Amino acid sequence: MKKKNIVVDKIPEEYMIKSLGSGVSAECFLTSEGKVFKKYYDENNRWIYNSHKNKEHYDSRIFVFPEVYVFRESVSPENFIGYMMEYVQGFKYSELESSILIRDLINAVRMIEREIKSLTFQGLMFTDLNKDNIMFRTINEPKVIDTDLYEATYNDMFGDMFKENIKELAETIISDILSSGLLESLKMNRYILDCGCYGMVLPSVMMEELLHYAEQRLETSIISYGEYKNGLKLLKRKQS
Repeated sequence: MKKKNIVVDKIPEEYMIKSLGSGVSAECFLTSEGKVFKKYYDENNRWIYNSHKNKEHYDSRIFVFPEVYVFRESVSPENFIGYMMEYVQGFKYSELESSILIRDLINAVRMIEREIKSLTFQGLMFTDLNKDNIMFRTINEPKVIDTDLYEATYNDMFGDMFKENIKELAETIISDILSSGLLESLKMNRYILDCGCYGMVLPSVMMEELLHYAEQRLETSIISYGEYKNGLKLLKRKQS
């Protein structure tokens, strides 16, 4: 999708109606048109623009990409201010309610995996797939916002790239459902290791294996996200 450039003398007030939060490199605002304006701090302008300028041909149903680039006085790296993107209303992964059906969550993770695969084979690498950047309009409609991405070089192998991208998602999933510590089962621990450290197992597959394991060990049906996390907590290896 062709991205648009806007040149301004100064940042219009309607670009910064409400602050949505700030980070190390930028602050995000809600605009009067219902978009997000991500304004970068001056020292990051050149690097950020150079990392984005060749990505206008990428598009995604799930990952939110910049739509409009904003510059001060002229279109150049040193005058880059920030960009506009879609404002996603919904809830963050970090705000998941315990009552959500675990199989619905696994399916949502599977949808994100498919999109990661598609974008990987277009040559994109991802970082910062954290619990605040994974959002849901509904549990069946995941979105990924504000994640850092960059283009791979011609020397990069797509298979290795996919594993690295999957590891970004896996680390977030594992830190959420297990927090810390090992399970009693060596087999399940191997699944977790292969997923989070090596990207050799998809997070959705790991989640399903852990679900079956917990149901069998606890001899009960697990329906909700809360039951799933609590069940895995009960199956952690006891500290000696």
